Amino acid sequence: MKSRGLGDSVAKFTEETGIKAVVDKVSSGLNIPCGCENRRKILNKMMKRSNSSAALFLCIHLTYLAVTGYGLYLAMDTSWWLLMSILYGLGIVHLFSPQHEFSHRTAFKIRWINDLFGWTFGMIIALPPVFFRWEHTDHHSYTQNIQKDPELIPTP
Repeated sequence: MKSRGLGDSVAKFTEETGIKAVVDKVSSGLNIPCGCENRRKILNKMMKRSNSSAALFLCIHLTYLAVTGYGLYLAMDTSWWLLMSILYGLGIVHLFSPQHEFSHRTAFKIRWINDLFGWTFGMIIALPPVFFRWEHTDHHSYTQNIQKDPELIPTP
């Protein structure tokens, strides 16, 4: 069965690991339906990747960068340069958010488009996408584990 979304992925994982069998036994023993099928449908619907939605958000972000970048260019040698630098800088800093989704390959439905923009944005913000993908996978595997989570900064 081809996965239609996150709900199918979760269902496959729980079946393969035996979690579903345990849930079914507990649900049957308590005479309470688990609601698994309904949850699967909801997650599939909510977490559906769409090229058009991703393209829209990408265009909005790139338009913001183009407008504030041009505004910064026009503001050079004026008293507006600081404000325009801040506005343009906010757009650059927030390139991390789409780069994060590209590294998860969740923005676009087509994998190579995620990789293309992941590389492009990663180079702009000096965060190599392959390094980030592997390091971030470890973060998801060991979240909040002080010894193993590479993104956790221990407090003194």
